[in-house]
Amino acid sequence: MRKALPLTLGASKGRILQQAFTESLPLAVMGGVLGVAIAWVGAGLIVRLEFRHALVVPVHLSPSLPVLGFCLALSIVTGLIAGMVPAWLASRTDPMEDTRHVAVVNQAFAHSFFPNGDT
Repeated sequence: MRKALPLTLGASKGRILQQAFTESLPLAVMGGVLGVAIAWVGAGLIVRLEFRHALVVPVHLSPSLPVLGFCLALSIVTGLIAGMVPAWLASRTDPMEDTRHVAVVNQAFAHSFFPNGDT
């Protein structure tokens, strides 16, 4: 329904996809950067936990930058796909049919709480 309303009001399919891209990209980047940061810090914490009683830590652990870059890129691509596919599918539907379906669902929901019609 969130994408059907702009379509009903005259937004183009390209505009709907552009909006989905604009919403998905920052979320995907933030999620990827947070994941890389957690991996970086987590690797150091695991080594410290394993050698917590040692005077000298025999292992110098640093995550592989190419692997972290690949993981960041993969998370961004995944986030974009997860945001764009629903918008693309919604842009291909009939907005009036979606609006009618939501109206029927809302009416049924209202009748379940107000059986006497006191909405």
